[in-house]
Amino acid sequence: MCESDWSVMPYSIRAINAMTLFVPPEAVCYYHNHVNWKDVQAHQLADADTHLRVTLFAVPIFVGFGAQNTDRSTEFFRQTRRYIELNKTFCRPVMANHPVVYHHTPDIGLFRPADWCVLEYAREDAAQGYAGVFNLSGRKEEYIFRPRGVDRSSKYEVTLDNAGQKFTMSGGEFANNGLNIRLDAALTSELILYRK
Repeated sequence: MCESDWSVMPYSIRAINAMTLFVPPEAVCYYHNHVNWKDVQAHQLADADTHLRVTLFAVPIFVGFGAQNTDRSTEFFRQTRRYIELNKTFCRPVMANHPVVYHHTPDIGLFRPADWCVLEYAREDAAQGYAGVFNLSGRKEEYIFRPRGVDRSSKYEVTLDNAGQKFTMSGGEFANNGLNIRLDAALTSELILYRK
């Protein structure tokens, strides 16, 4: 199943959120950068990290990077390479093993007013997982993320991607107290990675 026509924020992550209610994420292809929307490149509608993080929640197909002679030393290409590497080394091993999908915001659809879209993928053995917290409206700046894919009796190395912060938490503390995620603007996000 392909998600292509809505490959701009906020519709991209909202569509994947809705599709994965019925289809496993490893069966959803996402055409990154597929559509110019109102003559604006998709990466101009949200910050580049948010736009690229959507690729981690489906099987990405990268399109729309310009002609063969396009300068690929720009910051956007550097960030794109980073997310491709993150997908290969951390996210794909979770998704390739038929992840458990936790919809923290299951009923937002494509157009219904919503402040957040929060999607978590975890290995069935609770050894590893990741979540995207996407601020859709900017009306609320804080979201408390409580993972559902952790073993409460284990310890986890947790990474907050925005700041590059890594720390250790018990699964119980992580699941019960969660993490306070602060995003000050609409169409911004945080990526949370965790591993036993």
